[in-house]
Amino acid sequence: MKIFALLLLFTALWCLDSLTPSLGYRPVLEQFQAEDGLSMNTVNDLATDDRGHLWIATQAGLNRFDGEHFRIYSKQDAPYGPSGNHIERLLFSSQKELWLLTLSDGLNLYHPDSGRFEILGAEADLPLTGIRELAEDKQGMLWLLMDDAKVWRYDPKRRQRLDSQQLQTNTVSQLRFYATPSGDLYLAGDSLWQLDDSKSWQQMAILPQSAQVESLIQAKDGSLWLASKGTLWHWSLGTEAVPYSINQLGDAGFRHMVLDPQQRLWLAVDKLGLLRFTPQTRELLWQPNSDGKTIQTLHLDDSNQLWIATKGAGLGKLDLNQEAMGKLLPNSFENHNLGNGDVRAIFRDHLGQLWVGTASGLYQALESDSGKIQGFKPSPLASQLLDKAFIGFIKEDSQGRLWIGTRGEGLLIFNAERDSYLHYRHQANEPGSLPANTLYSLTFDQSGIAWIATKEAGVSRYLGIEKGFAAPDAAPLPKTETTSVLEDDGGNIWITSYGEGLFRLKPDGSVSHWSTDTEVPLPSKHLFSIYQHPDGQLWIASSDGVFSFTPDSGQDQMFDRQHGLIGDVAYLMQHDADNKLWIGSASGLSRLDPATGTSRNFAYEDGLQANEFNFGAGFLDRDGSLFLGGVKGLNHIQPPALPARKPPAQPIIDELQALGQTQEHTPKPWSRQKLVLGVDALPLSLKFHSPNLHHARHLEYQYKLEGMQQEWLNTRGARTAFFPALKPGDYRFMVRAVDIDGNTSPAQSLLLSITPRPWQSPWAYTIYSLLLLSLIFGFAYNRWQKFIEQRKLLQQVASSEQKLQLALIGSGDEFWDWDLQAQEANRNNAFLWYPEPETHLKDTLERCVHPEDLPLIWPEIDACLHKDRQEFELSYRGKTQDDSWLWVLNRGRVMARDQEGRPLRITGTIKDIQKLKETESALRRFNQELEQRVKQRTEALQQSNDELNHTLEELRLAQSELLDKEKMATLGGLVASITHEVNTPIGICVTAASHLAENVKAFNKRFYAEDVDQQDFEQYQSEVADCSRLMLTNLERAAKLIRSFKQLSVDQSHEELREFNLGHYLDEIFLSLNPMLHRSPHKYSYQCPADITLNSTPGVFYQIISNLFTNSLVHAFPEGSEGRMSLNVSRTDNGIELVYRDDGCGMNTEVQQNIFVPFFTTKRGKGGSGLGMNIVYNLVTQVLGGEIRLISAPGHGSEFRIILPNDIEVSSGASQ
Repeated sequence: MKIFALLLLFTALWCLDSLTPSLGYRPVLEQFQAEDGLSMNTVNDLATDDRGHLWIATQAGLNRFDGEHFRIYSKQDAPYGPSGNHIERLLFSSQKELWLLTLSDGLNLYHPDSGRFEILGAEADLPLTGIRELAEDKQGMLWLLMDDAKVWRYDPKRRQRLDSQQLQTNTVSQLRFYATPSGDLYLAGDSLWQLDDSKSWQQMAILPQSAQVESLIQAKDGSLWLASKGTLWHWSLGTEAVPYSINQLGDAGFRHMVLDPQQRLWLAVDKLGLLRFTPQTRELLWQPNSDGKTIQTLHLDDSNQLWIATKGAGLGKLDLNQEAMGKLLPNSFENHNLGNGDVRAIFRDHLGQLWVGTASGLYQALESDSGKIQGFKPSPLASQLLDKAFIGFIKEDSQGRLWIGTRGEGLLIFNAERDSYLHYRHQANEPGSLPANTLYSLTFDQSGIAWIATKEAGVSRYLGIEKGFAAPDAAPLPKTETTSVLEDDGGNIWITSYGEGLFRLKPDGSVSHWSTDTEVPLPSKHLFSIYQHPDGQLWIASSDGVFSFTPDSGQDQMFDRQHGLIGDVAYLMQHDADNKLWIGSASGLSRLDPATGTSRNFAYEDGLQANEFNFGAGFLDRDGSLFLGGVKGLNHIQPPALPARKPPAQPIIDELQALGQTQEHTPKPWSRQKLVLGVDALPLSLKFHSPNLHHARHLEYQYKLEGMQQEWLNTRGARTAFFPALKPGDYRFMVRAVDIDGNTSPAQSLLLSITPRPWQSPWAYTIYSLLLLSLIFGFAYNRWQKFIEQRKLLQQVASSEQKLQLALIGSGDEFWDWDLQAQEANRNNAFLWYPEPETHLKDTLERCVHPEDLPLIWPEIDACLHKDRQEFELSYRGKTQDDSWLWVLNRGRVMARDQEGRPLRITGTIKDIQKLKETESALRRFNQELEQRVKQRTEALQQSNDELNHTLEELRLAQSELLDKEKMATLGGLVASITHEVNTPIGICVTAASHLAENVKAFNKRFYAEDVDQQDFEQYQSEVADCSRLMLTNLERAAKLIRSFKQLSVDQSHEELREFNLGHYLDEIFLSLNPMLHRSPHKYSYQCPADITLNSTPGVFYQIISNLFTNSLVHAFPEGSEGRMSLNVSRTDNGIELVYRDDGCGMNTEVQQNIFVPFFTTKRGKGGSGLGMNIVYNLVTQVLGGEIRLISAPGHGSEFRIILPNDIEVSSGASQ
């Protein structure tokens, strides 16, 4: 922080010659400017709200200060900002509403729940301009001072102007409202008005007629203080105003004034700045570094902090509570200051003189009659020695002698009159010499002996001028750095050391020692000082905090930063009149109550000289006040005068971010009972603060999210809670502030409801749960089934292992296990001889394997040892117990290898194969004999094979002849049929010819006899015509039969390819088959498309079709039965399909399986040769390249499907 600029300070000093500009015991002025976050450095007005915020009106917007951060509301943020940036006046009403009066943009009302600003214009019965001042009466009505000197009464609830009153004044610009704590309302300027109970403004004649009231304030007793041009007036009801003329003020005007709780007036005076006037003593003190020309107004908050609004110099703050801390710095006085602020020792002697020792000299305090220090002067005592000496301690003995210990200059003892002294320094090897020149502390025991703690030589006692100094005889006392000495109520001497812990020297000379590593440990071994509480408890200051210690039980209790203190390193520990401990650290000051364990902490903002205090620099004065020294001065504290500290205010949640988007300017979602967000709105962060205009920097925040966590989490100074992900559900966010003393504020809460995605809804989870239960049940059932199977498997494995073990025992095999890393072998059921002990595999093999076999098996074993082979199987002769040789089979496998691939373990079995080898030998002999026999037999078989080949060739010729005979038989049948068919027409022709010849002979005879008439001739001609026609018809029929027979006989006897129409050829086939078929009682039919032309051997078709029909006539129909036979020809995607069917007796499975086998027939001895269907099969599959399938069942006839390939059909283009 900065201090106020000293604008025009030197031009104002002429009127301050009799003012006291001392900073001693005075609060320090703290400044905030634009670079600290303020919107601008000119501040028009100030107000505090019920939450603890300071509101600041400027010409560049409205500022809200929470003690650490400024937040600016400007016109650009409307409706979340004021209607204008130039704000003249602020009013925080009794209804806890913040009213803003702008220069020319009307009256505004701020709504904290929504963050909006309401503009009160014409719709609210108010103008936007012309309003100069704003105030509130005790009924909650607003009073507005207008430019025309009218005063309006306004109802803020109804937004309605009630009435107005015209004032008689010529200086309306100087008029200002003043509201008193009792509820009275005044309007002051060139005159003074008071609002009476009838809501009328009554002029008051308190001051002389020429006096102008520049400021007004009410005291505790109800009296008024009025300021007017260099004079303060005090007026009580029923009396005349009493003037307080202050010569130092001259005719300087007053800008503003306030009363503090001690009823002292703080005055903002032109040219002079800020002054403090105490009416009881008429003391007038000037606050340095304040410029009277810049002060606009003053505001005293509830924490006794004085806020100063300036023009151009920003915002100032004086914490009036700092006065109780009595801060004294090296520059606290105009004259007589400390030459060095590093205060190391403080003591008041029996003469009443207060001595202050610093790191560079000894000083005497100059005190007033009231006991306040007014300055310091260097001590005249041994000035040549102590002028620049580092003072370690100042003590006085029972004789009034002053003992001053230094760090480097030894010890000085001044007599009671202070006119002579003894100076002791360390002299090496000199008996009775001071043991060291760096001295830390001094204590007098009950007998008056001085005990001195030194840095280099432990502790020493002063035994008088003659004997000098001597260390205690007891051991083991510390010999190096000791820090303090204490004699307790029992006469025990307690010695603290820095690094060795705590020592106790009893009157009997025995010594006890405690440290961090002793049987009864201490929490720290770096100790600074020790104090015995009246209850007998020991309290010890250390580098880790302050702790209590009970020697008898060894119990201790540590107080450090985590347990209430402001810091851990307790350099200074001083008790006060109430036996409370004041603990100075490097982080501030703490007051610890040993009786309750509670503490109160103080920081630099509370008025400390600095946050760091010095070892041993504490003193309890006779009046109960405390002197505590530090690195930048000292504090003269009056403990009873310290004000009570309020707990921190309830935090305010003022910003929400969802998906990284700030929602601070939307209607506050937390003003509702519950904030509902979708899970897709995450991550979520909440910003909060607890307004604290004094200790905001020292506030910590703790939060928790009920529904996810129950423990409070510390933000470590941050004012944000961040939640990257939240499960859907209802939560309660709670946040609280923790002040410097560990006091917590009331928790602020916000209900959060995170709605799930559809697949995360309760219904979805119900389905998931059911599915999960199903899976769990299925998994459990599966596991149970696996358990059952595993148990069965384990039983089988156990049984197998038992069987294997029995098998191994029964087989007599040897099991071996070589551990190559340990060079040892384990064998079970060994039946060979082995050396004892076995240490090397190769050595064992060389001694146990037959020399002839070793070169054969070693490469196989070496491949496993060095060439990554995993297993081997070797047979060799091994040495037995009776020194004979036995054939064995050794099987082994590498079970483990190291990282480099070298085998670590090999296991295997050895089996006795002696009998097997003997059997192999016998088998070898047998094989030789067998080879000879096989050779002989092979020759015999070769001869038989030749004979068989000859016989097979004869069979093939016989089969060919049979096939030819079958064809001839078919042809013979055809001939017989054709002969029968031809015989009939020929016979008819012969009969007709013979009849015709007889008729001709008879006609000729009668003709020659001339016995022929016309009728005879006509009859003759008719008979000749009939006979000729009959002969011609039958001859044509015979010719047709002969041609058909001729063609079929040619096709049967020749197997040449030719093109023919299948339909026409079928006609010829059935013409030739007709005689045979007509002699049977069965009916037949055939059908074929007329456009099928084939390029094939037509005789094959005749053979196939005639065999099919002949097979049906012979085998399908029992005697006396009638049946049907049919042949259908069609085209298919696969080729030409011929389907032959009969409705005869059908075939059983056995007949179907053998129907195409040569010489198979069911009519053996009845005319069946058994070759008909075999010929059909061979012709279809081998000659035509097609396939034939049989479908038949007993009693359901038979069906033959013949499928011929497409390539035998001639395309239409080719046929043409």
